[in-house]
Amino acid sequence: MYDHINVYNILKNERLFNRYFTCLTKKEGCTPEGKLLAAAILDALETSCANCSNEQRKLAEQVIQYLYFNKRDKFDELAMIYDLEGVFQEYHIAEYLVSGSWMPDFRKLPPV
Repeated sequence: MYDHINVYNILKNERLFNRYFTCLTKKEGCTPEGKLLAAAILDALETSCANCSNEQRKLAEQVIQYLYFNKRDKFDELAMIYDLEGVFQEYHIAEYLVSGSWMPDFRKLPPV
């Protein structure tokens, strides 16, 4: 469905990132891929990624981790929209940090 989207290219390119971020936060200027991504975020949060493949789940965790450590203001803004009650942050972020599946020194994106 949206497996062809190169998320790392989006995160590395400020212009592309801002375009997708605007789509996800303001629901305007969305490409077809941006609309799919917005729908996927809601579904993933509501179902704890039950409909995600293993690769999608891994990629989602890496993107969330990257935003959490490198673009915290953007992470917080997305959380205000997609996680109003803080359920995702309270359960998943804490779990990732406590379990050590997130390494605090994660700062870079994998090579494209």
